[in-house]
Amino acid sequence: MEWRPATRRCGLELKARLNLVLAEPDSSKADRYDEARRATRLDEAIIQDRLAFLRDVALRNPSAARLWWLHRNLEGSEPETSWEVFDQIVRPLITNADPLDDQATRFAKTVLKLVDRVHGKPDRLRTLIQVATVLLSEMGWPDLADEFATMSPLQSSDDGKDGT
Repeated sequence: MEWRPATRRCGLELKARLNLVLAEPDSSKADRYDEARRATRLDEAIIQDRLAFLRDVALRNPSAARLWWLHRNLEGSEPETSWEVFDQIVRPLITNADPLDDQATRFAKTVLKLVDRVHGKPDRLRTLIQVATVLLSEMGWPDLADEFATMSPLQSSDDGKDGT
């Protein structure tokens, strides 16, 4: 509170404190309103703390994210950890991760390089499809093996098998 000059009196400064007393119904409304604002601010602060934790700790790297996911699911009311859900929802949120630290990311990048190398080379693609079919069958994933088995690479135009 500061001293202020009076507008109509020269040399006079005023400083005041004003207290309002509300009628009981209005006072109760004001108290409920203040309490609701405090509760909302507390909820917002809790959400900000949780988001900061996710950003700075839990989703900092793939290893921390997996530990957070495991702890969260084992401590919950239904301790069933779904790694499919983790891979589909949580893994893409790991923004600070070094791709070299994440084996799944490294594997995916290697597969992309492999696909780039066999692109336009039907014989090599055919060999890769055969290897993938056998590998997936041995791993116990016949549905994926069947998908590969039904693929047929395009015939190259210089081997005489393309009908020209």
